[in-house]
Amino acid sequence: SKGSIQIRSDEQGTIILLLFPISQEKQANVKPSTQNLFVFDPPDENKQILVVDDNDDVRQVVVSMIQIHGYSVIGATGGQQALQILREKQIDFILSESIMPEINGLQLYERVNKEFPDIPFVIMTGFSSDKDNFHGIPIIKKPISQQMLLEVFKKYLNEQPKSMMV
Repeated sequence: SKGSIQIRSDEQGTIILLLFPISQEKQANVKPSTQNLFVFDPPDENKQILVVDDNDDVRQVVVSMIQIHGYSVIGATGGQQALQILREKQIDFILSESIMPEINGLQLYERVNKEFPDIPFVIMTGFSSDKDNFHGIPIIKKPISQQMLLEVFKKYLNEQPKSMMV
């Protein structure tokens, strides 16, 4: 105990600090794990990622997870807004929820594929499946982890990870 949480906000965003006291106890044979840790060189700042999800909380969490890694991210509340953004901005990658009102993820993919066939498109879903694609569209399963996002970006944005030793 005796830790604290500090929250700082300004017009550029919010920083949340979790502060923990240093333990004076020695822990025998404890070694930091390096399994499944990746760090990416800073991404090309010109790359824009579009996150489409009708659930505000989920969308904001995913946007924040991506921004932590230095990408420029735009959030869209649904398919119509996503299509409007695609017509107005240069987008390099789309991550879309599968189940949404009006235009679902598959319908959005079909429209994007006709108008913007060179933009990589991945669907996120909470439905359980052992498949890694849906009608040929790559899928990632919720809950989404940082590692999962980094692997997707490595594959579709040609960002190369390097191992990180702690």
